[in-house]
Amino acid sequence: MVTHIFSAETRSPQCSKEQPATTRKPLGIGVTSLGWMGRLHSHAYANVVTHLPDLQVAPRLVAAADPSEQARADALDILSFERAYADYRELLADLKVGAVSIAPPTSCTTRSPWWRSQPTSPSGSKSPWASTPHSLAIRRSI
Repeated sequence: MVTHIFSAETRSPQCSKEQPATTRKPLGIGVTSLGWMGRLHSHAYANVVTHLPDLQVAPRLVAAADPSEQARADALDILSFERAYADYRELLADLKVGAVSIAPPTSCTTRSPWWRSQPTSPSGSKSPWASTPHSLAIRRSI
């Protein structure tokens, strides 16, 4: 059973009318690392239109990446991602993913994290989120 951290009952009065889903542009979401913060990001994406009814995009949980087999199973079965990868590079290469949340374990944010040296494009350009441990990157083609 999926437990959502947000519900319609917690909406403020000004958020009482949602924009029809058919007018929102789909946005494929990817999340790397499914610890506490990665799961929190996933729940937020799944519920964002409840709290931001005028949002112009419709987030869709497309892909998750985590080296843990159990985390990948949870991504599919509990968080409702469409697919899960063991290697984050597969997620970054997935063309259905238009935005990526990078949510490394807190213990990794004090060391030199892997994303500081990772390119975001075939040209080899450096990551735009290199200095922040929890970030969102959006593909330019979106």
